[in-house]
This record gives sequence, structure tokens and C-alpha cells, in this order.
Amino acid sequence: MTRLMAPLAPFVTQRVWQGLVVAVGSDAPGSVHLGAWPTVDETAIDEGLQSAMQLTRRLVELGRAARAEAKLKTRQPLQRALISRAAYARLDPELRAEIAAELNLEALEAMSSDGNDQLVVFSAKANFRALGRRYASGRRSFRRRSPRRMPPSLRGPSPPRARPKFPPISTAYVASWSRRTR
Repeated sequence: MTRLMAPLAPFVTQRVWQGLVVAVGSDAPGSVHLGAWPTVDETAIDEGLQSAMQLTRRLVELGRAARAEAKLKTRQPLQRALISRAAYARLDPELRAEIAAELNLEALEAMSSDGNDQLVVFSAKANFRALGRRYASGRRSFRRRSPRRMPPSLRGPSPPRARPKFPPISTAYVASWSRRTR
């Protein structure tokens, strides 16, 4: 520690070096400034722990960014946070607990692969004002169209409610899609 602090506090570290190191070991250099820096032991580095800690730091960073975007302070506890199953498997229980403590979470869970944790549901809704009179005759048929007849890029799992509220998609895409399916 004295070697690290020597450039910042040279007189104090020199006094500590003289009192502790030189007094005990005769083979030590006479000054803290003349001592060699310790070498790195590459075999002591745990790559698995290092990558798990990088993942932990990244998840905490993303969690704080999500809280800031939602305007939720860290002191307000949240019920749970979902992370990918692969990331959850890479983390030790201690690191999961550290993430939960840093983000003030009651639970940190993996997203399930059975689809119970749906994050996104897709649907399409036409903006009839933007479509204009040209497509006025096809309004009723477009409204009756079931999600099974939608293009695969818009098809998603069936929503849990009869009439879900979703934001409208771009009118150019809806107009081109309605022309092709007539």
C-alpha cells in the first residue's frame, strides 16, 4: 500500500516504510521509492468470475437506466426484474443478490421459455383518415380481418383480452398491405 501511495504522499509513505519494512526485513530497499513494483500472477485471474462480474455490472447499469427512463428513484422498491435465461444461469446466487440489492428489487427472475412472460404483443390498426376515400370501401373488411390473416411479421400470440389497445402502425404499411390482400 505504501508503494501505491508513494507518488501522492512521499514523506508519509517514506516514514511508514522506514518504520515497518526496513526495520523488519534487512533485504528491503532503503527507500519506498527504490522498491520494485509487484508482478502480476496471471494464474490467479478467474476468467469465469471476471465475465460474471462484467455481466453483473452491465445488468445494474441497464436497470438503473430503465429506472431513470421510467422516472423511478432507486429507493422505491420494485417487485421483480426479468433477465434472459442465459444471463440468469451465468450468475451465482451471490451476484443475483447483489443485483437485487443494487436495484432495490424483491426478486430477480429469468424469463420463462414457456411464453408466460410475454413482453411484446403485436397487432395492427389502420388509420382510416390517412387511408382516405380510396380505401373507404374496404374499411369493414379490414376491421373484420382476424390476426390469423395478418402478415407473419405482424402476427403475434393471441392477446388475452378481446379488444386490446395498441398503438397504430405506420399508415404506409397498412395501405400497401390492404392493397395486396384484396
